[in-house]
Amino acid sequence: MDDVAVDVPELLPGGVLSGTTELDSLPPYGKLSARMTVSAEDAGAEVSRTVWSVPWLPMLLLALAASAWWARRRHLGGRWFFSSRAQSAVVPDSEPEPIAVR
Repeated sequence: MDDVAVDVPELLPGGVLSGTTELDSLPPYGKLSARMTVSAEDAGAEVSRTVWSVPWLPMLLLALAASAWWARRRHLGGRWFFSSRAQSAVVPDSEPEPIAVR
């Protein structure tokens, strides 16, 4: 865990300070957490936040690949790719005999 020092100007009670800080050592995706601690001689406060960073482009490519695979499997009707060729090449040895009905 790295600490980043920020200069805070004098604040009156109930005052608000907004700002941003860029951090270079964060991973590009995953669970990101930040904790801010402000302390003074007589008081202190601590706030923490957690954010999920999702890599949208790889997730989109994965979803497209899964959709293409699902559509291909649905088009084939649950058969394997080469199974239709193998089944059509089989020729029966003899014709079935008809059944006499009385």
